[in-house]
Amino acid sequence: MKRRIAAILAVLAALPAAMAEEQDFPHLSARVPYFRERLESTRWQVRYCLLGELDGSDAETKRALELLSRDGNESVANQALVRYEMGFVRIEKSLFRPEVYFLRMPFPGCEPDKGVDLVDRCLALLRPPAEAPERPDPALVRAITVVGILGKRGDSPQLERFLDSENDYVALHAAVAVIRLGDTEKGAGALVRLTERDPAKHLHYITQALHLLKEIEHPEFKPALLHALAAVERTEGIQPNWLSHFFLLAAEIDGSVWTPKANPGAAEAGEAK
Repeated sequence: MKRRIAAILAVLAALPAAMAEEQDFPHLSARVPYFRERLESTRWQVRYCLLGELDGSDAETKRALELLSRDGNESVANQALVRYEMGFVRIEKSLFRPEVYFLRMPFPGCEPDKGVDLVDRCLALLRPPAEAPERPDPALVRAITVVGILGKRGDSPQLERFLDSENDYVALHAAVAVIRLGDTEKGAGALVRLTERDPAKHLHYITQALHLLKEIEHPEFKPALLHALAAVERTEGIQPNWLSHFFLLAAEIDGSVWTPKANPGAAEAGEAK
């Protein structure tokens, strides 16, 4: 008994140091006001609202989302997991145990059923011919995501026909899922092709694809970014919020992106309206 108590005390003594190390986010703390205070708040609503400010794709943001994904409050944990799975390719799959997450958050066509494997049920949703409606069925994208997280390498071919979907949302999630299943080149190739689309209509997803290429350290990241940057410089009428997010990423390669290189007159005219 004494030995067991000593072991427990040793674990407890190590917890503060381990937590301090895990929660050490110097750059996030500088970027997000009262980050640590809100992260450690005993009010779950405070921790939940903090998620709204974790919009980066850096390693610290990723670690913070992983920490919040283990939160004792279900609303906080679920929202953190959604942000985590959408923002990063390389994820800790142990966070997505079906009995803890996916079976607790069913979606149309894939309701919990103890007698049916969740991945098999999702694959069944993907068997109809791939289409690219203007507003894709959320269950389709959810099924692609689940297969990518919980499936195996052999499931990848059933996702590949979605890689070139005309719908950016479908194509992006299919690319991420394929990479997670181990077929990096096919998934990355789809991300690169996505970055070649017209920025006037697709810059939001172009930027997301570039972030993912950067995360997996793919050699096409820089060429794809420069290609997209040249296209952006030639294109007028892009939504300002899309441009801002794109330039934040592009500035890592070319710090002069904040100054227009083409059609400066058009930019000035836009400001005058």
